[in-house]
Amino acid sequence: YTTDFLFGWYRDISTAFEILRKDFLEMIRQKATPMDFGLRILSHPDMMATNAMKMRHAATLPLSYKGRLTETSSISGESSILINNYNAVESFILSLSPYAIQLKKNSYLWTGIPKGIIISFFKQYISSRAAPSSNTTRIIEYIEKQREGQNPNTILEVWNVALASRSRNSNEVYPSVGGLPIKPFSRSIKEEVINNRLFVKRIVSNVDEKIDFDLEPMEMDLEFRKLPPRLNRPLITIYPLIVLDIDSSEFNPPLEKMPFGFAISWPNNDNLKQSTWDINSVYQEIGLSNND
Repeated sequence: YTTDFLFGWYRDISTAFEILRKDFLEMIRQKATPMDFGLRILSHPDMMATNAMKMRHAATLPLSYKGRLTETSSISGESSILINNYNAVESFILSLSPYAIQLKKNSYLWTGIPKGIIISFFKQYISSRAAPSSNTTRIIEYIEKQREGQNPNTILEVWNVALASRSRNSNEVYPSVGGLPIKPFSRSIKEEVINNRLFVKRIVSNVDEKIDFDLEPMEMDLEFRKLPPRLNRPLITIYPLIVLDIDSSEFNPPLEKMPFGFAISWPNNDNLKQSTWDINSVYQEIGLSNND
């Protein structure tokens, strides 16, 4: 027997612990250590995660993707992860086959995709430990957050999906993903490779986010993300990549599999919910160095 007040605290502690445990499992999945993996714990308005002395290097961070563009600025060059992510994208594109496909310029577009398919992709794809904002586990948490509490919203229930490609010539043979021919984008890394981290910085061009608009809006960034269809429907774009060394030469030996990155254009909708986290110094350093 206990009071509702204490029961609420125990529930909140258990929830925070379970999320932290999932972060440890994600750290293992990424083959990382606490020295290079940012850890965080769900904040509580009345309770501290630990005593003040131990919290002196922690910072508070809201988790909200509202109105933002999230992209994989860093990609793992680890062979097993490259193979895993190649298979994840292949499975993802094949799972879209029941839905109508449009050819928009050189890329492919699907609209009205239920979030379950998106979450299944995020569960399989292993994001780089060097880019916290594009961490797929945390993206899933944000999506699921919208259905919690007394005032759930449906903003992230339905998605649009694009598979980006460069211009293709009819007389050339191209690699395919899920049976669709693609011409990958070339990106050179911006820093020397450390711990298999391929830092490409940017993979998105300005027009990519607007592929699912009937008429390309003139508004920029935060403003056009307030417009339909973006207002209530995020867009995820998959990017096939040719990643080159820092001097724009090919890697020797070459990468095991073609890397794939992704970008998400999030709705700028005031009804989106957010969580607040206490983050450690590693998370702070990684986030600041990558503008995440």
